[in-house]
Amino acid sequence: MLIISRSMDYSDLLDRLSGKKVAIWTCNTCARLCNSIGGTESSERLASKLREDGVEVTKVVSTSAACLGKKVAEKKDEVLSGNPDIILCMTCDAGAFNASEFFGKEVVNPIITHGYGLLSDDNIPILMDNGRKVPVSELSQRSSPFI
Repeated sequence: MLIISRSMDYSDLLDRLSGKKVAIWTCNTCARLCNSIGGTESSERLASKLREDGVEVTKVVSTSAACLGKKVAEKKDEVLSGNPDIILCMTCDAGAFNASEFFGKEVVNPIITHGYGLLSDDNIPILMDNGRKVPVSELSQRSSPFI
């Protein structure tokens, strides 16, 4: 599993998306499991908040694995159906790369991919760093979802 955390605050994200039509692209695997940074439910909450703050969110589309090109290609028409200006990727770096390759739109990825890890028995994302387990909370002050 990849360990990820947020890389920007909500206000910075809002500034970046203001005045643009946005499609949210998310993954229901690592991004969902890492403190619900991504995944359908978290991304729908984020879309609702963005809409309240004046951002036109055209779609929230999820896949089981944004790192797999075939999975991304299968969702291309759905993601682009609202003719978004920008794709907000609530995925790891690989998912954001695939989004830019397959969707052909500007991509914003407010997430840092730290590396490989695991979930503890308490469902806490743990990064494996040279054989040492590091809780995500030690890596970033922004490891929780946007909302």
